[in-house]
Amino acid sequence: MPIEVSSTSRFRNTEPIVADGVDTFGMLNRFSFLDVDSLNETDIIEFVVDGSSAGRPDLISTRVYGIPFLSWVVILASNPENPLNWPLTHTVLKLPSKSVVFAEL
Repeated sequence: MPIEVSSTSRFRNTEPIVADGVDTFGMLNRFSFLDVDSLNETDIIEFVVDGSSAGRPDLISTRVYGIPFLSWVVILASNPENPLNWPLTHTVLKLPSKSVVFAEL
């Protein structure tokens, strides 16, 4: 049975493979917009993590992009050293803007 992938999935542009008889994915094809350092300054959002969104990339995604399903963008664009309980309060995240993300998806 083929895997169905939503338009917001990080695996949307990754070719499914069969491993040991199971449909799965190979290596993630990384989106270029996740390299925030290569974006124009106008295409970057700085988000300061408050107490209500600490440790909750899904809530940050909802506040920045309007949906929780783009938490993978928050995580991969930030590339945390230790993703457990990440991000901490007062952390400043540099994220691709909503217009950049939605143009690529």
